[in-house]
Amino acid sequence: MERTDQYLAVEPTATQRPSRCCRVSVLLASLGRPSLLTALNSIFENQDIPYEVVLILDDPDVSAEQLLGGVLPQHRSRIRVFQNAENLGLTRSLNRGLAECQGDIVARLDDDDRFAPNRLQRVVELFDAHPEVDVVLSDTRVVDGERHYRLTVPHRHDEIQAALQRRNVLVHSAFNIRRSALERVGGYNDAFRYAQDYELYLRLLRAGIRFMGVNEALAERNEEEGTITVSRRQHQALFSLSALCLHHASAWRGDGEQIQAICVAFARFVAPKSLRRGVRWFRAVSKGGRA
Repeated sequence: MERTDQYLAVEPTATQRPSRCCRVSVLLASLGRPSLLTALNSIFENQDIPYEVVLILDDPDVSAEQLLGGVLPQHRSRIRVFQNAENLGLTRSLNRGLAECQGDIVARLDDDDRFAPNRLQRVVELFDAHPEVDVVLSDTRVVDGERHYRLTVPHRHDEIQAALQRRNVLVHSAFNIRRSALERVGGYNDAFRYAQDYELYLRLLRAGIRFMGVNEALAERNEEEGTITVSRRQHQALFSLSALCLHHASAWRGDGEQIQAICVAFARFVAPKSLRRGVRWFRAVSKGGRA
């Protein structure tokens, strides 16, 4: 990924910068909302491996120093901040951040979500134990107002592949990938303003990238009113439908399974928000996914 001059670096001093041999780069893009501080502080809990945080601020009017004032100095030194000179949107900001990542592994986190303690150690252990795998996914604890439940992921690559060819069953804040694999497919698709994660998963599958899932809740997602996940739900559904159609078009058989997947994706797009959230909750708890 090439660097551009469309952002300004707001970095620690040279003596404080993370080592280039860090194992993991945690990648965030944010407009600088108050929830960002909680997301960042969750990263620092009990992590005992070399890592860095690459933060892209997608608002030129936000004060990075003021925003990060609540981060302790020993943690602040791990954060490398790059501020866009203009608003570029999430997808392009993530690609800007990917160009700056130095770790062998990239771990994603949205700015209204949280890491579980020790997530990075566990992720590194899994990658080291499974050299044939390029993507590691985990369960996610979901906070949706009064509802607290757990989204589970399939274990094996073929199970994940089959599920993704019907709908997006993964949470991007629980996504971890070898940086070489992410760069191999060209990063995120700038044409997808929303559902860029689902489009990426499907493209990784088409490229032969191997996935694995673990039933450990290594991330927590916030779905309360006002979060991007909720407020842009219909946009997400439309872009997800586009990603799914593109994926099936690349290997079109015209069989019942493909047609059914596309019809169900269209139904999710037109369904009201309350119904979609209710179905997600019911599906999770019916699998024993209570938090």
